[in-house]
Amino acid sequence: MSADNNYLKTELYSLIKQDERIFDFIQQGVTDGLWYWDLTNPENEWMNARFWSELGYDPLEKKHLASEWQDIINQDDLALALDNFNKHCADPNHPYDQEVRYKHKNGSTVWIRCRGLVIRDDDDTPIRMLGAHSNITALKESEARSKRNLEELDRAYISIKAALEESEKLFDMAPDANLKLDQNGNIMKANGQAAQLFGIAKFELERMNFFSLMPECYGAKCRDHFHASFSSWPEEQPNFETEVLTIIDRHDKKVIVESRLNLISSPFGNKVLATIRNISEREALLQSLHDEREENKKLQELALLDPLTQIFNKRQFNKMMSEGLKTAKRHHQSLALLLFDIDHFKQVNDQYGHDAGDRILIQ
Repeated sequence: MSADNNYLKTELYSLIKQDERIFDFIQQGVTDGLWYWDLTNPENEWMNARFWSELGYDPLEKKHLASEWQDIINQDDLALALDNFNKHCADPNHPYDQEVRYKHKNGSTVWIRCRGLVIRDDDDTPIRMLGAHSNITALKESEARSKRNLEELDRAYISIKAALEESEKLFDMAPDANLKLDQNGNIMKANGQAAQLFGIAKFELERMNFFSLMPECYGAKCRDHFHASFSSWPEEQPNFETEVLTIIDRHDKKVIVESRLNLISSPFGNKVLATIRNISEREALLQSLHDEREENKKLQELALLDPLTQIFNKRQFNKMMSEGLKTAKRHHQSLALLLFDIDHFKQVNDQYGHDAGDRILIQ
């Protein structure tokens, strides 16, 4: 016995004919609305109570007329339904099956899946149409929410992508050398300034460890501090101080740099941004200014001191005397002046020589 000729199917069909309760149970339990349309008199259409209840109406208030539902269906969807109806009448294999919108009594939109089957007479002329409704509003609202969520995700993705691209540009265009490090100090990303500073190509830098770029004596100390700071995270914020150190680039040239590490916390893990600034020119300028100050200090001393005895010379004596006199007059004080004269000093020079005379003057 084939599936189509199953005895239970035959029995059910017979029960439907004999007992109206069977049909009522099917229409109430399987569909959200049932309708039966007279195509020979298109204004007449029977709609069961469930049809109107789904749309918020009291079935007793409604007439069994096609115009009752045609006034509350979305007119664009009505055009789609009529087009499918005509195609189904012309070709039974064309399904009468579409999703349409009805206006609920409270003004909201109800989405209905509407399916139907044309019943024909012996001449194959459509005379009736049986249809069923399924309320798919919850499904459509879920689809709409999903669509909105996807659109929000798309906007968020575009925004994040733009922010990342901007961040990448800022990273690459920064005037200082930038290195992005993982928690072990491995270089994940380097900008062009870093490559130029160290004299190492970016792709090579991104295979190296940050501490290998430092002098050995400093690298070990910095590595220990680096790892200790991360071991206490997130209880304590890592404290990285700005360090000034001398590195040797690939061309064996000494470069003085200022290094600063900053923690970057993200949902994808903690990273460190190492910002390294070449301060060789600044340090050279500072050293030049220091040397110039020392030189000026020496020149000033030479201008004021006697080179032999290292006591003030006449120029400084005149300056001090002038200031002393002004102070004495202002405060009405006395001013004393002591003058030492060494008699017969020429004889010392003549008898013992000028070197001996100089030593005596110094003493």
